[in-house]
Amino acid sequence: MHKIMITCPATGKDVATGILADTDTLEKLPDGSSNAHCPHCGGSHPWSVRDAWLDNGEQRTEVRG
Repeated sequence: MHKIMITCPATGKDVATGILADTDTLEKLPDGSSNAHCPHCGGSHPWSVRDAWLDNGEQRTEVRG
């Protein structure tokens, strides 16, 4: 399992959503909207599956373009 990540729109830094998944699971998630707390700017950022990627510790694994 890997961290589902998004990008903070204010800082451009990577943000962990607090959710773990593998590629197959992430691709099957409905493209609804969720929120993630951002440790970089202190805000709450809405995100959807198409905004996210998996951080496997070595590289960024894009799920949807």
